[in-house]
Amino acid sequence: MLRRTRMPVVTALSFLLLIAARPATQGEPSPLYQEMSGLKANLKSLAMSISGSDTDAALRHVAAMQQHALTAKLMEPANLDAYSGDEAAAHQVAFRKRMASLLSELIDLEVDLLDGDPQAAFARVTGSLYKLREAAHTEFQNE
Repeated sequence: MLRRTRMPVVTALSFLLLIAARPATQGEPSPLYQEMSGLKANLKSLAMSISGSDTDAALRHVAAMQQHALTAKLMEPANLDAYSGDEAAAHQVAFRKRMASLLSELIDLEVDLLDGDPQAAFARVTGSLYKLREAAHTEFQNE
């Protein structure tokens, strides 16, 4: 008897969870925002992996960041609509170049890890990668 009364409750709760888990159709983050969020999440995890001497995890985070950067560099910066004509084209090129610089830094960081130099890798995370991130946010994010 207890089983019969519980089943509708479990079914109803499952249905509510499915509705809550369904992606929103209005106000969803842009594809670029999703890639940048992936970069941010992996950067935090990368720093922790390097600090914890987990080179395998660090290399996975670097590879994920490289994939996010490759995808993002083909997208438009969030503030491109603030420009028109030749200025918009130049801004798009600047964005792609910034993403290429990020990829270059990530490759160098990967080599640091593969060479067994976690101190150099960590210095890159807190140095050049941090500077690239801050400059890009200033130049390419919406106000």
